[in-house]
Amino acid sequence: MAPNLKALGLDMAHENNRYAAAEKAHDSGLAQVTDPIVLVQDSEKTPGFLFYAPFYHDGPIATIAQRRQRFAGMVYAPFVAKKLMQGVLGREHRPVGIRISDNDDVLYDEHHAGESDFDADPLFKHEFNVERYGRRRRFDIWSDQSFPCGRLR
Repeated sequence: MAPNLKALGLDMAHENNRYAAAEKAHDSGLAQVTDPIVLVQDSEKTPGFLFYAPFYHDGPIATIAQRRQRFAGMVYAPFVAKKLMQGVLGREHRPVGIRISDNDDVLYDEHHAGESDFDADPLFKHEFNVERYGRRRRFDIWSDQSFPCGRLR
């Protein structure tokens, strides 16, 4: 609980990105994530996002009017992109670097000379988009110097 004390009691309507995603989750009945934001819990002020999952009295509801009438609450979870990546795809477990973007906002980036094993001229590059929870995220994956074929240069 200690890392989240700053967020305790925070008004989710105080900022448009937080409110818009909560409202979309409320009205759609589907889980949503915010646009990139800086979380009050993150002392480094790096990009993150909130995940909202609504729930209703009497289970899932078919119409917006019914959802508004039977809305019971919302569960939310904060994610600091850098910490999420360290926990899910630790750098020591892969020979590729990753950049994740949301439109023009970079959430996470390993494509720079400050990263260990960075390859400025990678043998392998792949880009793809993932649409989930109301957002579209672009993943750029580049091989690094420890990539198996990279040793053959």
